[in-house]
Amino acid sequence: SVTIANSPATLTDCDVSPSTPGTLDALTANGGGFSDAEGDPEDYTYTWYIDYNDGNGWTQVRETKKLPSSFTSIDYSIKVACTADDGYDLGDTVESAIITINNTAPSATDCVLASLGSDPNVPLTDDNIQVSGVGFDDPDGDPEQFRFEWYRNGVRDTSITDDTDPLYPSAQIAKGQQIYAKCIPYDDIAGDGSPIQSNTLVVGNTGPEAPVISIDPNQPTTADTLQAQIDYQEP
Repeated sequence: SVTIANSPATLTDCDVSPSTPGTLDALTANGGGFSDAEGDPEDYTYTWYIDYNDGNGWTQVRETKKLPSSFTSIDYSIKVACTADDGYDLGDTVESAIITINNTAPSATDCVLASLGSDPNVPLTDDNIQVSGVGFDDPDGDPEQFRFEWYRNGVRDTSITDDTDPLYPSAQIAKGQQIYAKCIPYDDIAGDGSPIQSNTLVVGNTGPEAPVISIDPNQPTTADTLQAQIDYQEP
């Protein structure tokens, strides 16, 4: 009798998606171009390798279709080997191109506006306003940085030239205006993350200053008629 041996399958392609991954992306291996002489069903095995760029070369880390984002870093080089599998024997192996992990833009959780006057929720016309970005998170460990955009009655105030200054000067506001800001987390490599809009503050009225009272003449006699003058200034 003659026993017909199984012919291992072949493949032509091996790639990784997404093709330009960031630090938070899991990687997926994809074999392609499967061919089997006996018509066995298409299947693949996958082996992931990482070069930690520490001088020790490639290290095998996982044998799965997906590589979780916890394995990746912008400091590493990554590739996968795809092997055709017909269920009986392992066939050809093709390696993917080397993948470089891109820097990922940071995120934030909140953007908080407060008056620096007596009431943090109600700025008066002579109060500065301060904005604070909250919950900065950068998966690549880049330092915390925020840019700010300021809005009056829904229109961006483009006269502010230093977009990293968290203070909005009282000279920019008027009674009744609705003021809010947007906090934009950023790093110097990936650029801006998603902006977060702050709470809205409505500018209140500032009362007049204490009046200045003068009497003329300032050294009267019993024969003088006195005249009082009251001067006050409305902010």
